[in-house]
Amino acid sequence: MVCFREALDQCQLYDLGFRGDMYTWSDKHEDDTYTKERLDRVVANPIWKMRFSNYVVEGLVTRCSDHKPLLMHFDVGEEVRGMLESCGNALGRWNRQKNSKQGNEVKLLSGQLKKLQDNEDQFQTSEVKNLQLRQGVLLEQEDVKWRQQAKRNWYKGGDSNTSYFHAYAT
Repeated sequence: MVCFREALDQCQLYDLGFRGDMYTWSDKHEDDTYTKERLDRVVANPIWKMRFSNYVVEGLVTRCSDHKPLLMHFDVGEEVRGMLESCGNALGRWNRQKNSKQGNEVKLLSGQLKKLQDNEDQFQTSEVKNLQLRQGVLLEQEDVKWRQQAKRNWYKGGDSNTSYFHAYAT
């Protein structure tokens, strides 16, 4: 912990405080060993504190973790809002490029696997396994991405048939 505090001091990062219950962690014990601590903090350097002097850090309700999530509210000016929008656009472009590259990598690995498997022998088995493993990871990442997209769309738009069924059920 001493090293962590020294790193904060060296980087000139200071605790921004909190609003509400100061404890951010508990061990969830149901006996005399129950413990609460303030482990989680939001830190910033003096330049950030001068630029965003109107901020509040609050602990939110925890649903399943033993740590409370922290939320920081602060006012941003038009300059910062523009920078955030520009950053968001750049991240969107990067994401589209990354996803395109990932799809190309899956296709490339499929071609390599086909060539190896067409002439597979005991000397190529480990290379085939490595390529299969890499392709599996990429396909799993793609699957997670599509499941997250579907969930986001469902939360946003709901079940499009709901109103239809409710209309006929009543």
